[in-house]
Amino acid sequence: MAAPTINPQYTNRNNLREWPLDATEALIKRRRFYRQDFYTTRLQDQAQLWIRISNHIFNVLFINVTAAQCRQKWNSLVYGYENLKRLMNDNPEGYRTYTPSYYDRHFYHKMSDEFWNDPSNYLFN
Repeated sequence: MAAPTINPQYTNRNNLREWPLDATEALIKRRRFYRQDFYTTRLQDQAQLWIRISNHIFNVLFINVTAAQCRQKWNSLVYGYENLKRLMNDNPEGYRTYTPSYYDRHFYHKMSDEFWNDPSNYLFN
């Protein structure tokens, strides 16, 4: 029996419904696991990390996703988190916002420590 495959035509990075909740949670956990590697790997060399993440999702959940789909999904999660955060804080910067999806709300707390932000990007006084 072949493993289920996330729609290979997945191009709408804002439509999170194409991923099961458990696959999305596995993506977040694995991206957190590789946090330090993402900090120290040049952006153009991060493809191998996304391949590892997609392999992990397949090995654990038997769901076949590509590295590109993982990266797109991750970017959607970050975008959804930031959108919801703005809405909860009355959007002081005035950014364009949208109605949060079920996924934005569901994964907000798992994303709330913003672990993907490189601490070296912050200025310390």
